[in-house]
Amino acid sequence: MELAIILRLGGSVGGLDILSRVIAKYTNFSIGKSGLIFSASIVTISALIFDIQLAMYTILSFFVGTKTYDAILNIAEKNVIIIITNEGEELASLLTAKLNREVNSWKDISVYSEKKKTVLLCLIIELEWMEVTHAVKSIDPGAVILSLPTKKTFGKFKLKW
Repeated sequence: MELAIILRLGGSVGGLDILSRVIAKYTNFSIGKSGLIFSASIVTISALIFDIQLAMYTILSFFVGTKTYDAILNIAEKNVIIIITNEGEELASLLTAKLNREVNSWKDISVYSEKKKTVLLCLIIELEWMEVTHAVKSIDPGAVILSLPTKKTFGKFKLKW
């Protein structure tokens, strides 16, 4: 668990976690999964030379460690948020300033109320969810916020570790 916290804060304990971090940065492969693959490969090779039963216990412990890494690092998972609001321009400006991210918007008409609304779209990380909801509630308490998990992104999006 300590290793996952060190990784979450941007540090490294050396070894394969450096390579796993590089792979995670440039692909959509998690640090935990790539670390598990590297470690399991090494243990598999040593199982051929030494004891297979010990290798199985080692791989099991690596698997548990991977799940712990991913659970702690999950707060950096990407989400697309969609906000339906009456205060589009003000809310978009606030979110752009607070998150330092681009916010896209378009005009919409509610089928139910036949009122004009603004739809905002922004990519965030899970850690920013509370900040977004507080900002939206402060400007438009009646706004609807949707969060959709996003596995793959392309373009200018800086992931905060």
